[in-house]
Amino acid sequence: MIKTLFCTSTSDSFAPGTAVMIYSLRKNLSNFEDHTLKIFYTSISEKSKDLIRRAAGNINLEFVKPNLDHIPAGASTIYGNDNKDVYLCLESFNQPDYDTVICFDSDMLCISGFDYHLPYNKKCDFAAVYTEQVGHKAAYSTKGIENVFREPYQVSGEKWQKINAGFWIASGDWINGAMYEQMKKTVVEKTHKVQGADQQTVNLVYRKARSRNKVKFMRLPDGYNFKNWGGAYFNPAKGIGRGGENVFIKCLDYIKIIHYTGRRKPWATHVSDKKNKFDYCSVSSLKDLKESTPAKMWHQYYEECFGEKCIESIMISSEES
Repeated sequence: MIKTLFCTSTSDSFAPGTAVMIYSLRKNLSNFEDHTLKIFYTSISEKSKDLIRRAAGNINLEFVKPNLDHIPAGASTIYGNDNKDVYLCLESFNQPDYDTVICFDSDMLCISGFDYHLPYNKKCDFAAVYTEQVGHKAAYSTKGIENVFREPYQVSGEKWQKINAGFWIASGDWINGAMYEQMKKTVVEKTHKVQGADQQTVNLVYRKARSRNKVKFMRLPDGYNFKNWGGAYFNPAKGIGRGGENVFIKCLDYIKIIHYTGRRKPWATHVSDKKNKFDYCSVSSLKDLKESTPAKMWHQYYEECFGEKCIESIMISSEES
């Protein structure tokens, strides 16, 4: 059997999202519980760990607190300075005991099964979704929808595009520690100065590897990391918003994983305050989120997993008040 690791990172504010994502993987992926799951963290309570344990089933579960002393003091992230959580995903590239590693963000939901060993079986080192996907150009736009329907394929001669760091599958030289050392060096020398540190780090190392023909990359369809589904404040007349409910419904049969990026967390307890620019575990538009099919689906999975509603969510609490 292919020795397989699933991994993610979390904190107390993201624990409900982490738990539901893990449950959704357990529900939709064959043989998920035959493998290992690592949860990387810098700080997390026992209450949050217990929530995740309840969702994880019988998989071999490990909570791991990596040494992040190599991250420079004052590093800039989307969660503010000195919050090192965004760098935890890079630990997925330092797993030499495994054949293949599946790394996912804690604000995701798997709604359909997929072959997570495909890149390994095709002898690809790295597989991910491009950042620019269907719905990227404008609210309600379906431009690029063909990239949802296509099959995964190995990139050859295709123009370099940025990948999204929410989901990837890696193997071979990309998980034995060699690429990890390059990423650590990149963080220290360059990317600790930018907010999108994890995205920038992986993309810089990946682009360098491609330029030297040192990586066999598999492009995954947009549905493996579907971001432009709405759920936030939209104003098409002003060009505000990407994708939307219509885009989601058109793509639904091909979507594997929904990504609740930005201030669109279905478990969030509050609407975002513009004064707190680092508060991403929130909701930017309660009305739009309540009308969103992906947000409703997340709550269906939560209730199925735990046998009760996520009553702390503003989506639920605002209805019952």
